[in-house]
Amino acid sequence: MSSFLLVISCQAYRHRQEQFKSRFSQLLGQPSLEWVVVEAQPSLEQPFLYDEDNHRLTVRTGDGYLDLPKKLFSAFMWLNHTRPSANMVKVDDDYGELPSQVSWLEHILKQPPGPTVHYTGLKWVDVPKAKRDITQTCLASYYLKGLAPGQAPLFPSSKGKRKPQNRLVSHDGRYQVVYSGGWYDGGSGYYLSAQALLTILRHYNGDPEQIKEIYEDKCWGDCLRLK
Repeated sequence: MSSFLLVISCQAYRHRQEQFKSRFSQLLGQPSLEWVVVEAQPSLEQPFLYDEDNHRLTVRTGDGYLDLPKKLFSAFMWLNHTRPSANMVKVDDDYGELPSQVSWLEHILKQPPGPTVHYTGLKWVDVPKAKRDITQTCLASYYLKGLAPGQAPLFPSSKGKRKPQNRLVSHDGRYQVVYSGGWYDGGSGYYLSAQALLTILRHYNGDPEQIKEIYEDKCWGDCLRLK
């Protein structure tokens, strides 16, 4: 089954939405592709508001950066309610500035992974150093490594001497975990299967208010690792 594309944005960045639509106009124009731009409005009367004509989904959460995990979780809920067997690809509204991002998105949407693949993304090493999002986590590799609960795989500061791809550190420096392996760049989008989405939804009992993490890809990695 083809994947459903979620483009994460906000009302303040609608100009980015137009730029995204222009950048991927040929891809988005394919009849077989379903996609929406996700915004949020905390005063929304219902949990979801879907504008099919404009490919826009509004969810009832905050619309700030710190609300991103809850916003995306709410979009997962809507997708599961309306298309329970759909796989998902998530990207941001400023996506596609790098050739590697464009080719990955086109490939993952045209040739979705097989039924045994529940998560994948653009390899971190394929993102130019100047463009790497060092605050993001490797969702898939974090899951595969099976780190202990509470160990947050955040990259260290780019100003430090440590190599981000080889070390995991916490915000407060309470621990360091040496890690050797490949990473997926969370900032370059990622793919989650319908089964992975359901696992995430069940982990939080369908309630976005239970989410306390501010990095959404780390949050999903936590859920998948526990399963």
